[in-house]
Amino acid sequence: MWIRLSQTGLILGIPLGCVVLTAALSQFGLFDEWEWKTLDLRTQLRAEVGQPSPDERLLVIGIGDRSINNIMP
Repeated sequence: MWIRLSQTGLILGIPLGCVVLTAALSQFGLFDEWEWKTLDLRTQLRAEVGQPSPDERLLVIGIGDRSINNIMP
């Protein structure tokens, strides 16, 4: 009984502790620099390996304040 309860506590406690620790550290911006470095590495990897061409059916349309004002005066 004690072993089963202890294992259940570990199974629930360790992930919960990791979530709480991650949330606490992210509030102080400790992951920001790491995130930017990994973004740079991912971008470099995509450039070296090659990225598939986007689907030709997709379009990017920029809508600014001037366009919105022209639609809704």
